[in-house]
Amino acid sequence: MSRSPTAAGRSSLATWWWGTSAGAVPFLLAVTLLGRAAQNMGQTTYPLLARDRLHVANDTLGVLTALAGLAGVATSAFLTARIPSRRALWAITAGQAVTLASFVLLALPTGLPGLWLAAAALGIGGGLVFPATMTAIGSGPQGQRARSLAVYALSLSAGLVVGPLAEAAVLHLLHERLRDAFAALLPLPLLATLLVASAARRHGGGLPGPAADGGSPLRPTPFHNDAHKLHNASEEALGPRSPSSFGSAESTEADTPLTTLPGGQPLPAPHDRSSRRPRPHRRPHPPLWRHPAFRLALLTLLTYQAPFAALVTFGGLLGRHVDGVSAAGVEVGFGAFFTVSFLIRALVAAHSPLRHPRLVLTGSLAATVLGLLLLAGGPGSLSFFAALAVLGAPHGVTFPLASATLAEGTDPGLLARANARMMATANLVTILVPLACGALASAFGYRVMFLTVETPVLATALGLALERRPRPAAEPGSA
Repeated sequence: MSRSPTAAGRSSLATWWWGTSAGAVPFLLAVTLLGRAAQNMGQTTYPLLARDRLHVANDTLGVLTALAGLAGVATSAFLTARIPSRRALWAITAGQAVTLASFVLLALPTGLPGLWLAAAALGIGGGLVFPATMTAIGSGPQGQRARSLAVYALSLSAGLVVGPLAEAAVLHLLHERLRDAFAALLPLPLLATLLVASAARRHGGGLPGPAADGGSPLRPTPFHNDAHKLHNASEEALGPRSPSSFGSAESTEADTPLTTLPGGQPLPAPHDRSSRRPRPHRRPHPPLWRHPAFRLALLTLLTYQAPFAALVTFGGLLGRHVDGVSAAGVEVGFGAFFTVSFLIRALVAAHSPLRHPRLVLTGSLAATVLGLLLLAGGPGSLSFFAALAVLGAPHGVTFPLASATLAEGTDPGLLARANARMMATANLVTILVPLACGALASAFGYRVMFLTVETPVLATALGLALERRPRPAAEPGSA
């Protein structure tokens, strides 16, 4: 049956827009930019709303942020890790919709209950979107994963630049009315949700891949492959069947039970478990922490996780209440932070895979230590903006390095689980750090709190140095 011209045109457009895994990447990057811009605006602004409008104490704010981190970790570890790659688009859609719901809660005068629900929704949205998108983009050919994920990290940074700068302009126009700013910026998460939902509906939630006929079939699941193997094995055991073998008039033994197979072998009696063949047991995968690529990627990500968690929750409050920066000025500072991150990620994407990742990571650690010192010891708004700019460099380096290390060194069958577990483990820091930072800020102030954050940075740097110690190569022919 020939297709109509309209259907053929739609098929061609879909093939051009979303027909291959390479064509899917630009679409996912656009959704990522919008979604990350929205989520970052929520993360950096709800602490200001909680402290300045609802008068939430620093230690309570730490508990609130820890709740958001716990929601993200639980979602990533127990839900996203179990969603197969063929349903990645639906996972991204659900995460964007939850982020949209958090914006609605923050825009409405819902008080403290709405604030707690919105913080939890931001965590759940991130726990769904980021691992699912990493899996979708990182499932390409082996030699292209590092570059694809570097471009994905670049798109994240672009969203992080757009979000704070757009919010700074909106806050300035709205005379720093925080709830009205969330209402004005609702189109960003709404558009991200609608875009990915339309793609998920068009393709059944699956990601297309290259096919011989130019189509984009969904990838078969392991159960689907096993079912075909089981069916083929049963056909070989029973041999060819003729149409007259069953139910024919010539069969005079229709009421006689069959006791042998076509090769003369006896047929096992029903319910005789002792005569059944044992089912082949699949060898379980070793724990992820035994994979060198997983350990390296996780430690790389952890070098910056504690400073970033502290900065997102309490960085704006330090600028607002210690350095005298306005709410719009705080967002400009975060815009500078993410602009530097964007530029660094652009360099990483252009030179990916990096030739000297260890040297780049060492520079990232040095910039992290310096930025925290500027926040802790530099008085005035100038040091605040300088610290954020310096801290943007390690933010731009660590995520693409970690995701590329994991994608290039992990079996494709383990990649979805490894991505989700890495993000969940790293996000455990977003539970512990805000709790500790809230207590430290209440007891000693924001500057001492940021100085204390140097401790986990140095600890993870030591662990990374020990992990990257070179191992002796095996001699040729040695056992």
